[in-house]
Amino acid sequence: MRINKYSSYYHTRVQYKVADTWYIKQRKFTDVFFTSDLHFNDRDLAKSRGFSSVDDMNETMIDNWNSTVDDSIIFVLGDFCHKGIEGILKRLNGYIILVLGNHDMEFVEEYKRLGVPIFQNYQLKVQEKDLWLSHYAHRVWHKSSVGSWHLYGHTHGQLEEVGLSFDVCTELYMYKPVSINQVESKMRLKLA
Repeated sequence: MRINKYSSYYHTRVQYKVADTWYIKQRKFTDVFFTSDLHFNDRDLAKSRGFSSVDDMNETMIDNWNSTVDDSIIFVLGDFCHKGIEGILKRLNGYIILVLGNHDMEFVEEYKRLGVPIFQNYQLKVQEKDLWLSHYAHRVWHKSSVGSWHLYGHTHGQLEEVGLSFDVCTELYMYKPVSINQVESKMRLKLA
């Protein structure tokens, strides 16, 4: 099965899936995950999320990420980290692809230096289904009229999902990434 992508910002090759293995740049991966709005090292957000400290929030999210993601591809749909990016990246499992959010823009050069593939948005084909990945929610998106799925963040669950869209903000899923199987299950419910 082929996986296709189109990007307006940075280029990496997502090649194909064979059986239950995903391949990027000839490297094998076991699954695909999505998340957004982690905001690592954001003291104000840690407090508003009810954590005792920014370190408590960071450790919870790192533990939950690593207990969910092993040798997998993970798409972060924006607002990854406010500072200390390299230290956080070293502690996380998986191959991270970043779709830029409003809080990531000042760190573009650092992400490039660290080798993180970055995009403004991302189009992905998984199991014959088109996905449109963006930090921002859209009312319409590429191929939305023919059933493509839209995954996004930014709103922290404060915006009603439209059609086959899905807010993957970490706060909504107990600070854990969402698997492609969870996305498929949710979309099946929306189509029922």
